[in-house]
Amino acid sequence: MYQKGRRCYEERVTRTILAALVGLSLALTACAAHEDEAEAEKGNLRAREPLPAEAIAARFPGLRVGVSAQIVAGRRRAAIVWPGFRDGAVIDSGIMAVAFDPQGQRWRPRGEPLATSNPEGAAALRELLGRDDLVVERVCGHPRESLPELVRGKIDEFKRAYAEGDVDTALQSYESLTTAFAFEVVAYDDLLTEWLILAVGEGGLELTFTAGDNGDWYQVEASAGDRGHQGAMPLVRCADGWVLGRPLGA
Repeated sequence: MYQKGRRCYEERVTRTILAALVGLSLALTACAAHEDEAEAEKGNLRAREPLPAEAIAARFPGLRVGVSAQIVAGRRRAAIVWPGFRDGAVIDSGIMAVAFDPQGQRWRPRGEPLATSNPEGAAALRELLGRDDLVVERVCGHPRESLPELVRGKIDEFKRAYAEGDVDTALQSYESLTTAFAFEVVAYDDLLTEWLILAVGEGGLELTFTAGDNGDWYQVEASAGDRGHQGAMPLVRCADGWVLGRPLGA
């Protein structure tokens, strides 16, 4: 009789403790959700999400853009953009960056679109974002032996799409092309867009890749009509693959 009463008592105590722990768990979960909502209102959660395409495009009225990378700078974000088309025609435009501050569930433009494909581009981007420790988010990297064919293939794809008036595919080809090059080439140089503009011109573009003796670089020769230039482009690690870096000596 005594043992039975004791077991009943212990079971009641156990149920009471479990109920208290469940209640505490629910309370902590509710607090965590409340804190997340508060952080979202301050923009901290939004700053970890990619910039929406429509917010980027709105910074370039009347133009169609390709986006090669996004930059995280604390709570701020920026996008690296080629505003390359107007009314279906390719235009000779440099690479630009547009920056944003999080504002609740929206992104507020920060400053004006900034030209980055120049010697001061990197420093100007850091100044626009207000800090030096920038984190680049982009797709990049391929097997090193596939880079020449990939580059030529994406340029040919861009050329075909442009001839057919397919701006969407042309911009997708540009974005895919950037994955074969280092960020400094994509963001701070006009090399890729110059190649694309030459490719759709009357003379077209011919690219020749010759692997270096030690396999660490490619000698790249670009010919367009009676014009041509060449340079050694180093192979650089990016994600799980390789990309072409800025021409040596450039």
